[in-house]
Amino acid sequence: MSGPESSVANTSSKRGGKSGKRNRGRGRNWIQHSGKELIFSASRKERLAPYNLPHDHDIGDGLLASSPTETLLPPHVGTMLAEGGIRNVEYIGSYDWADSEEPTIIVPGSPPQWVERDVPFQLSPDEGVRIVDHNTLKLPLFPLLPLLTAVDTIGKDVDWPCIDFVSDRTNLRKLYKWIERGDNVRDFRIDFELVGERTVFLNRWEPGDRDVAGNERADVPLSTSSDDSLRNALNTLSISAAAPIEDKTSHLKLPAHGLRVVRGGSEVPQESVVELMTRSTISMQLDTSIIIPPIYLSQASHLHIGIHTQGQFSQIHKISTMHKSDSISGGEKQMDGDFQKLGMVLKNIQEIAIAHKDKSLSLVCRGGELGVYERASCQSCLPDDSDLEAVCNTIS
Repeated sequence: MSGPESSVANTSSKRGGKSGKRNRGRGRNWIQHSGKELIFSASRKERLAPYNLPHDHDIGDGLLASSPTETLLPPHVGTMLAEGGIRNVEYIGSYDWADSEEPTIIVPGSPPQWVERDVPFQLSPDEGVRIVDHNTLKLPLFPLLPLLTAVDTIGKDVDWPCIDFVSDRTNLRKLYKWIERGDNVRDFRIDFELVGERTVFLNRWEPGDRDVAGNERADVPLSTSSDDSLRNALNTLSISAAAPIEDKTSHLKLPAHGLRVVRGGSEVPQESVVELMTRSTISMQLDTSIIIPPIYLSQASHLHIGIHTQGQFSQIHKISTMHKSDSISGGEKQMDGDFQKLGMVLKNIQEIAIAHKDKSLSLVCRGGELGVYERASCQSCLPDDSDLEAVCNTIS
C-alpha cells in the first residue's frame, strides 16, 4: 500500500508557505505525524543503504557548465484563452513491461482490473525495493523507445512529424508543479532533444531508478494502469506506470537495441481507465489541487480514492471525470490558467530545442529556478539503426 499515511508535522496547510519550503524532500531527515505519535523518517540514502543499490545520480551529472545557458520563468496569462485545455484525446497504443531478464514489452498492455471489495478491508504496507521508472531501468539509453515501438506494433496511423512532444506524464506534472508552486517545488531534471524538424522528446530523469516501497507522498497515486499512449490537443504523448504481465505469444526481437516485443494483452477503451489514489483519515479532505492535475493530464475517465487509517480502508470515493461534480469542474476552472501556462512553457521548450537542434539539453530546476543546460553526451534518445525505421521512419 502506498499513499499519505501521514502528514508533515508543524507545517502550514497552505501551498507555498514558508514552513512548507523547509520540507521539500531533498534527502533530508524529517518528522511525520501519524495518529498519536511522531515518526522519524530517514533520508533516502539511509533508507536505501540496507538494499545495496547503486548510489544516486547527482542532478548536475553530465552537464557542461554549472550555470544555465538561459533561465525560464513561469509565463503570465493575462487573458484566458477561450479554447484552452486538453481536447481530442485518442488512444494510440499501450504496453506492459514483462518480468524477464532481457528488456521485453507486451503489446498491447493489460492494466489490472478493478474488483469491488466490501469495506472495511486491510492492506499491508509494501516492503522492499520498488522500481521508480521501468523504462530507464530496463532500457536506459532509449527510455522512450518502448512507447514508439508499442504504437507501431498496434498499427495506429500517427503522423510523427506533426507531433510536438513525446513524453511521459511525470515530466508534465513536474513542469506543472513548478508553474503552480514556484520556489516551493522539489528539484527536478528533464533531459530533452529535438528529433526531426519540430518533435521534442522529454526524457525522464530520476536520482535513482529504484526506491524503498511505501515512501510515497500524499499527492502520488497508489498505482496506475499499464503504459498508455495518448494523442491530445497539446500534441503530447503521455504514458503512465507499467505493470508486468505474463508472456502470451511468440515474440519479435529487434536485435540492434535489444528490445523484445511480445504480442499479448488486450486493448482497453479510454473511457474504462481508472486512476487510483489514497488518502488517510487524518487528511481525508479532497484537495482538488492535488486530485485534478494527474487525472487531467492522463484524461482518465474514472477516479477511485481509498480512505484509510493505517492501511484499513473504510471508504472508496468514486468520481467520474466524464460526469464531473461541481467541485471537480470548479477546480478545473481555477487551474485553467496554470494549464495554459504549461502549454506556453512547452512551446518555449520547443523553441529552445529548435534553436539548439544539434545539442543535447537538460532542464534543471534548483530551488524553484528552472534553467537550460547543455549536456556533454551527444547520445541520442533513439537508436540509429535500420530496425527502427518501422517505428518512426518519418522522424529518424
